[in-house]
This record gives sequence, C-alpha cells and structure tokens, in this order.
Amino acid sequence: MENSHNRNKFELEDIRETDVFIYSVSFSGNSFGRDTSGENEGPIFFHKSQTEKFDIKPGDTFRARYVPNYEDRRDNVPWRTIFIFPQPRPAEERGIAELVPVPPPAPAPVAKKGIEPSDLKAQIEALVLPGQVWTRREVFYNLFKRDIDYKRNEDRLNAATIGNHLRALCRAGKMSRMELYRHDIDSAHSVYFSVDLDALKPEGY
Repeated sequence: MENSHNRNKFELEDIRETDVFIYSVSFSGNSFGRDTSGENEGPIFFHKSQTEKFDIKPGDTFRARYVPNYEDRRDNVPWRTIFIFPQPRPAEERGIAELVPVPPPAPAPVAKKGIEPSDLKAQIEALVLPGQVWTRREVFYNLFKRDIDYKRNEDRLNAATIGNHLRALCRAGKMSRMELYRHDIDSAHSVYFSVDLDALKPEGY
C-alpha cells in the first residue's frame, strides 16, 4: 500500500502560482478551475473543504498555488491546489474577461429536471480509483450524499444519467463492467463497474 506521506510529497519546482477561474462546483462539493494564464491545460482540483472554507462559486477567480495531482488521478484531473489566497479576484479586475467564457446560466432546479452537468463524467472519473468496484447506486450516494429514492422523479433521472455516463466510459475503454445473472432471469440483477479489470475478477481467477 502506498505510504500516505509519500503520496502527498511534491518538489518545490512543481509548484505553480496563478489566477484560477472556477468553472464548476460539483454536487459532492469539490470545485474545478483552470489556469487563466494558459500555461497549463486541464482541470485544477479544489477539495470540498477548500470550496466550503472560501465559499467558492462558479465564476470566481482565485489566486492559488497548485501542483500535479496524485498519479492515479492525473489522467482526468492533472492538477490539485495546495494553497488559496484568501480573497477571490473577479476576472474583470485581472483584465482577463475575454480569456475566459462567461459561465452558463444556473441549471433548472434538480427537483424539476434532474442533472445533466457537462462535467459529470469528469466527476465520476475522479471519483472511481484503481482497485475499487462501484455500482450505480454507490456513485449516486457519493455525489448526492443520500441514497436513491425511486419515488422521486429527479432521483430516477439522476440515476439514469449516472448509469449512461458509466456505460459511456465502458464503451470508451476507460472502465470495465461485470454483470451478474440468475439462471431464471434474462436481465442482469447486479452490475459492477471499475477502472481496474482485475478488481472485477473473482478471487483466485
């Protein structure tokens, strides 16, 4: 098992400092931004504790220091923040309003339409790590911090959206899935997903 101390180590030359434009706050509380200087591409990850502490909202711009993300998460989200300067600085004050798109209008309330955020697939990819096995229900719980209530229309829509994204990741070769069947039923009664094919194999296989 990887030592947690070593996992958090990084070199001084790995540290970048720049203004980061926040383009998304996930339902689990994590935030995602991008380097406004254009020096480094790809999402920059803000942990939910940082989101809460600094009251991060889409459209904010923060001065932040960030480093390469943990190796097992780097393909999808290459960077993570290690320090945020206390006050957000709006893009207009930095003279970069033309370099970043205007954030889209807030989506309709979940209670009416369910969710379809453009970054949901990235959130799922950041959530599922090698060696872990997930069901759609477990992914839903980690994103919404509650179980699926199939009596609620929005929960059915959100669960279907998660299932569609999981299957899309399988088709793209980024995940594998295992379906379990009973001898007297044609459809699978359980479906498991993992980015690590070996994690889906029965013990001793």
